[in-house]
Amino acid sequence: MYPVSASKRAPSRSNAKRRRAAERAASAAPTAAKSQARIKALLSAEARRDSSAITDEDLASRDVDVRRQAARALARTADERAHAPLTHALTDEDPEVVAWAAFGLGQSCSGRERTTVRALVSRASSLALSPAKARSGSTA
Repeated sequence: MYPVSASKRAPSRSNAKRRRAAERAASAAPTAAKSQARIKALLSAEARRDSSAITDEDLASRDVDVRRQAARALARTADERAHAPLTHALTDEDPEVVAWAAFGLGQSCSGRERTTVRALVSRASSLALSPAKARSGSTA
């Protein structure tokens, strides 16, 4: 039996993995550019103190940098429209988004102190009971 030349072999798994990774990277490039453009728009909205330019899609973005900038812009705007989205942002998985949401709620809670404090305490309680702390037996 003669050895099979390298050109006639079936593609190896590593080649297929590399090809798929290259395809994902190529498809991610437009997404990254779109995210950067959105972040720039959010920075502009923050500078203008225009909370209407910040959408629910920004706070639900798959890109954590977009979510962070949206939460920051809403927090620094601290107007009536920002309260509900910031309350929702408290549930985000990213600690920086949560921190900006808490900051913004503290800035804009006048007249809603009870509901704001309730939302912040609820989030703090959920952090205290996170799985990592529950496994270690720690409550602080």
